[in-house]
Amino acid sequence: LMLEMFCKEYKSLNMPVCMYFQPVNEGAIMVYPLGTELTANGQVFKLMKNHSGGFLADLGSGDGDLHCLCTTDIEKRRLTLTLINRSYERAISVSPGNGLGSISSAILLDGSGPVFHGSKFIERDGFEIKNAVGEFVIPPRSILQLKQG
Repeated sequence: LMLEMFCKEYKSLNMPVCMYFQPVNEGAIMVYPLGTELTANGQVFKLMKNHSGGFLADLGSGDGDLHCLCTTDIEKRRLTLTLINRSYERAISVSPGNGLGSISSAILLDGSGPVFHGSKFIERDGFEIKNAVGEFVIPPRSILQLKQG
């Protein structure tokens, strides 16, 4: 939610640049003797980088638990829509409609499992959560990113 807010409010906050730093093993990346992995924080940063370089589209939701961030990249002819379900209890159904066009990619960071220190999102194909009427059903505490183009 913080990254979404920075993207949307950078002008009113007079914040042309945002730099992020967390020490190793305390932030986005865990380092082990034989490898590394992204934390839940790192997974979200990886997903949100898809908005980098795009133009912010004014898009909102009538549901206070559903946060939306939409960017368009004119050069790549791509639209990226990130939907954040901040509810801890209920899934939210969304239907992108015809305005989004053909969806080429759908990534779900599923956070509906137990929430403990060190928990991570389960990354899934977002098309798996489509129901019979074509709606995406976003689990509680989860993030869905759709790309068109």
